Amino acid sequence: MSYFLTSELYKKDSSHNITGEEFSHIMLARRHKAGDRIELQDPAGTRFVGAITSVEKKSLTVLCGEKVESPNEPDTNLTLFLPILAQENLTLVLQKSVELGANEIVLTQTDRSQPFSKAKFEDKQPRFEKILTEAAKQCGRTNTPQISYIAFSELSPLLQKFESVIVLNEQGNKDKIPKGTFRALILGPEGGLSPYELDFLKKTPNATHIKISNFTLRAETAAIAGLALAI
Repeated sequence: MSYFLTSELYKKDSSHNITGEEFSHIMLARRHKAGDRIELQDPAGTRFVGAITSVEKKSLTVLCGEKVESPNEPDTNLTLFLPILAQENLTLVLQKSVELGANEIVLTQTDRSQPFSKAKFEDKQPRFEKILTEAAKQCGRTNTPQISYIAFSELSPLLQKFESVIVLNEQGNKDKIPKGTFRALILGPEGGLSPYELDFLKKTPNATHIKISNFTLRAETAAIAGLALAI
């Protein structure tokens, strides 16, 4: 079930004051009113039911009720190495990554992906984090994935920490996804990974190249399908 965020820690029968974007989301987007019961989550990840007791012009008050159980996180801790995509497609994959249970998303500058940089990532990071947070609230997930940026040339030491690295590759084998609780999923952009990048990944000891379809998939389709198979 979807929830809203509160900046105060949960204490049964206490009152929380909600303002700003969460107030607008509750009252304007979701059309709640005084007397409604809503689910909230505090900064510690505690989920609970609250009753809206009063509504002012720019704030509302919620009376904290009973705790509710949050959905469990997946057993697999998966990091998605996602190439830079067009804005609309990137937003879609970020949202679906949260819903499917990715633990971390690393935007990766590959040879054939759209030009990007660490500075540009830092400029857009607040927007990316907002997309992830809103997706977590919508799908009822307690934890919001972390997001970061890396150039493909810097991947080597990072990949060594994973039990298995799953590479989505049209030239790969239609094998089962390798087992493991700490995995990475890597894919290329619309034009695929370059020969250099594929050669590098073939030499990565813990990497398995997997073909997930007989057809050529768009990058966003491959990312979503790969996540669903890997988690």
